[in-house]
Amino acid sequence: EGKDAGGVAARGDTGSAALTALGRVLALKQLEDEEGKAHGKGTAKFQGDFAGSVYEGGWEDDKMHGKCTYTWADGRKYKGDHVDDKPHGKGTYTYASGEVEVGQYNMGKRIGEGARWSSDRRTAWRLKDGDQGDEISLAEAAQIAGRLGLPVPPSVWGEHLFGFWFLVFVFSFVIVCPYYCMPL
Repeated sequence: EGKDAGGVAARGDTGSAALTALGRVLALKQLEDEEGKAHGKGTAKFQGDFAGSVYEGGWEDDKMHGKCTYTWADGRKYKGDHVDDKPHGKGTYTYASGEVEVGQYNMGKRIGEGARWSSDRRTAWRLKDGDQGDEISLAEAAQIAGRLGLPVPPSVWGEHLFGFWFLVFVFSFVIVCPYYCMPL
């Protein structure tokens, strides 16, 4: 039996009882049927103990169901499939530390093969039912993600390199170009 999916089900911070206790935004109320149950696509913003946590995705019979993104206030994020308020199917879980794992879930439990990347994306490990195994190459981790049909987590340097090259571009026009581009 696999491990709980990052606290999604284990901590009880999802589900109809939690939604009632913690509250949700009015945008979700627009999805309610005659019985007051949410159906369709919508967003829930949690209050109380989970203030700042947001669920965006499908709803069925007042439960999280279908493709979704669930973001906790502390920075954790799950992007994948939900059934009856629990991760079920394929998904990507990002820890507040920046580590990312891809894997499969069965009613909130991690099952089967998966991969975890370090926060700097320089190291990867094999996962089996949520348990971290041996260190593996980044190429092997990418193959695991590919077999699951999930993307490889983006490099944290991608965002920084864009900023770097933008600064180089600006520097070249503000400092360098006026000096070399001036008419003689």
